[in-house]
Amino acid sequence: MPAVALTDRNGMFGAARFYREAVEAGVRPILGCQLSLGPGRGSVVALARDMEGYRHLCRLATVAATASVRQGPGVSRDDLWRFGDGLIVLSGGREGELAGLVAQGREEEAWETARAFRERFGPDGFYIELEDLGLPGQRDLNRKLIELARRADVGLVATNDVRFIHPGQAAAYAALRRLASQTDRTFPAGPESREAYFKSGAEMAALFEDVPEALSNTARIAEMCQLDLGLGIWRLPSFSPGGQRSDVALARAAREGARRRFGDALPDPVERRLEHEISIIGRMGMADYFLLLADVVGWAKDRGIPVGPGRGSAAGSLVAYCLRITEVDPLAHGLLFERFLNPTRREMPDIDIDVCDDRRSEVLEYVRQRLGPERVSHIAAFATFAARAAVRETGRAMGVPAERVDRLARLIPKEPGMTLAASIDAVPELGKARRDPQLGRLLAAALLVEGAPRHVSVHAAGVVVGPGPLELELPLIQGAGGPQLTQYPMEDLEALGYVKVDFLGLRTLTVIRRAKDLIAHRGGTVPEPLPLDDPAVYRMLSSGGTEGVFQLETRAFRRLTERMRPARFADLVALLALGRPGPGHRIETFLRRRRGQEKVVYLHPLLEPILRETEGIILYQEQVMRIAMDMAGFSPEQADNLRKGMAKKQPELLAAERNRFVSGAAARGVSREVAEQVFAELVRFGGYGFNKSHSVAYALISYETAYLRAHYPAEFLAAQLSSAKGDPDRIRRYEAACRRMGVRVLPPDINESDVEFTVTGDGEIRFGLAAIRHVGRPLAEAIVAARGAVPYESLADLCRRVGGRLSRPALLALVSAGACDCFGESRERMAAAAGALLDGPSGSTPFGQTAMFASAEAEHRPVGEPPADSDMLDGEGPAVVIDLPADAGPAVQRLRRVLGRNRGPVPVIVRLPAGGAKVSVLAGRNWWVRPAPELWEALSGLARDGGITGFTRLP
Repeated sequence: MPAVALTDRNGMFGAARFYREAVEAGVRPILGCQLSLGPGRGSVVALARDMEGYRHLCRLATVAATASVRQGPGVSRDDLWRFGDGLIVLSGGREGELAGLVAQGREEEAWETARAFRERFGPDGFYIELEDLGLPGQRDLNRKLIELARRADVGLVATNDVRFIHPGQAAAYAALRRLASQTDRTFPAGPESREAYFKSGAEMAALFEDVPEALSNTARIAEMCQLDLGLGIWRLPSFSPGGQRSDVALARAAREGARRRFGDALPDPVERRLEHEISIIGRMGMADYFLLLADVVGWAKDRGIPVGPGRGSAAGSLVAYCLRITEVDPLAHGLLFERFLNPTRREMPDIDIDVCDDRRSEVLEYVRQRLGPERVSHIAAFATFAARAAVRETGRAMGVPAERVDRLARLIPKEPGMTLAASIDAVPELGKARRDPQLGRLLAAALLVEGAPRHVSVHAAGVVVGPGPLELELPLIQGAGGPQLTQYPMEDLEALGYVKVDFLGLRTLTVIRRAKDLIAHRGGTVPEPLPLDDPAVYRMLSSGGTEGVFQLETRAFRRLTERMRPARFADLVALLALGRPGPGHRIETFLRRRRGQEKVVYLHPLLEPILRETEGIILYQEQVMRIAMDMAGFSPEQADNLRKGMAKKQPELLAAERNRFVSGAAARGVSREVAEQVFAELVRFGGYGFNKSHSVAYALISYETAYLRAHYPAEFLAAQLSSAKGDPDRIRRYEAACRRMGVRVLPPDINESDVEFTVTGDGEIRFGLAAIRHVGRPLAEAIVAARGAVPYESLADLCRRVGGRLSRPALLALVSAGACDCFGESRERMAAAAGALLDGPSGSTPFGQTAMFASAEAEHRPVGEPPADSDMLDGEGPAVVIDLPADAGPAVQRLRRVLGRNRGPVPVIVRLPAGGAKVSVLAGRNWWVRPAPELWEALSGLARDGGITGFTRLP
């Protein structure tokens, strides 16, 4: 069978992967799509003849997929007519419009429809499909379709509606169909579920032996479809400023950046490395990619958006450093460019950019606007059924009792990457379950369901950019209210040569920025750049002070840091590499050698300068490459290929590389025995080597967070607490760190707290309102904005000024958290009054007074008797009592100013006239006063003016 077609319904999600795998298998791939034409019109199958047809197929698949998301019909006939060039259209078999018309006896309409398709697509571009799945009435339908084809002068084609590969997969397919439908109905186990498998050529010939032209047309159509997607051709957007050639623009920009980094007279190593990298980047046609990233990263940095120092192997590029894409000098850290970009491997470089998580959307929006929204899209990602989910969902779909399914699923080990097949081999009880008729069928189906896509989501970090409008080149999908996505996942886009740009939101960068803002607010400054040899930082880390330090706050890393006792930046780099799962077995050797408990022995003097920084242990991938280059004369490209081969444990490649290594070492005077030993060490450790470029870049972030923790603990921990809102465990952990470091965390206060955690003038941390459960950031911002420069005076004042944005649960949360204790009332009384305050008219009392003295509960008491507010008045302590007239409203602002100028430790009670008695109201805690002659004089003035009717001090 020389060719095979994939025609998913209303989408092309699997087309690119299918194309790649078919080409690799030596089979001609035919790309198509089954397109719904709307209610009552069935569907057609469109196949791409060539690139023009492929582009039009992508446009139709975009329309169909987007319409399906929005509950639309797919594509219209007008769409099909408009984007029909380069396509071969099939009638859709039993699901097509022609089959529906024929089955209903509407032969004339069927004839007119068939002629319309023939006129649009030509005699070689439209065919009537014949299928035979053994369904009732299908042979009679085929007979009528053959008659229609003869009458309309349209070709026939035999097709096989394939839903699974082998007949034994029918049960799994039925389960998947039921899962997709999200219903409780069992998928009908009719003939289709048995016959919709991938039939051989002989089987198809037997089914359609009486219609030989339908079989010959199948081969004819396959021959007409000659699509070449051009794998290996990069599709980069042009990004050359001023119409210059991109390689020329890159060389100039890189040299200008180098002079800013190193001075006008570039050192010889910088000059040589720069020339080397520029040459390779230009030769590989990647200048536009570097220019694009430099533009985006530069834009972000110039606008104060924190960007990470680097990520992955990109930190090994001097050009990236000079263009400000990274902040790691690769020469200073012995990093290799070829670890990042190997010209012998035609792979698109992968430069991932870390940005602060709360401003990532701004960077993505800039990319869209800079290149044009039509050239940028988010990328689809597919969530798949893992082992346990496959068992549970398949069992539900097959009607297996839930308790049996649950017991079976629980037997699957909870390990990352655990498959159902591996679980069956490892767990005897699962093996026994296969002998149970019901569970055996379930496991057989689940094995096929495992790994199947569950739904489409958005790739967490990447966007794809194209040289032109993506809708002309790729199938897309626009979700209802969601972002535009490519239908192809990341791996397919990269294989097709499209550029994926990853902007990953890194919370730590947001923490660093906020900590620096808090430091600046208190008049402090953080050195730029940071000194990497600060003893206080390394003392803190060595003593286990790693809470909040990037990458080092887990228990395992904290313990490793204490044991290693880092004393220089290179130690931090090694620490991050040692703490990974791969090289973990080398930790003890490393530590013994570091302490002088074990002698460091080098197999050859050439190894000492390469391995000295890691105690003679091969820890980094770059060390593998350096050994191959310095000892055996490998080129940087060859050394990188060796490194990659070791990582993948490729026996044939390693055997060939061993001979090359040994002979190359011999040419440099290294004995065969030593060369063999060294290569064995490379094979032993090289597969676990860590990318030093990544370790250096992330060690810079680790050091910066450690520096802030050591020198500005309050600001740093306040920033960490702000980032941890919504995560009670992290908040508790950082609060414990505050206690250990002697930093006091003050409770929330409606008049003192900001949205986030802040630092007071005394170096204490004030709890942020947004971190209170049920409050959240939008309400916290509203509370702070409504407060402005005028503190809230009471619970009623808070409700009046914040308005409808304050819900009862949020108000109760504020009260329970102690944020309203400043109002001088018990939390119980404020909680009891919350409903009435929110439901009633805000900002007023029954007596027309302003909310300044509104109380959660007013009590009627005899004149001169103090209210029973003992819980907030510290027992029977003194208070200042002020009597107001019934129409005191106009004078309240004057009274507020008087009390504000005389704040102190004594509470104020206000008495209001109410029907022959007085209502005693406790004023807010912010209006407690200091009894002094100045206060009495001011109150006497108010009394003379009629603003108050009297005042006294209770004993």
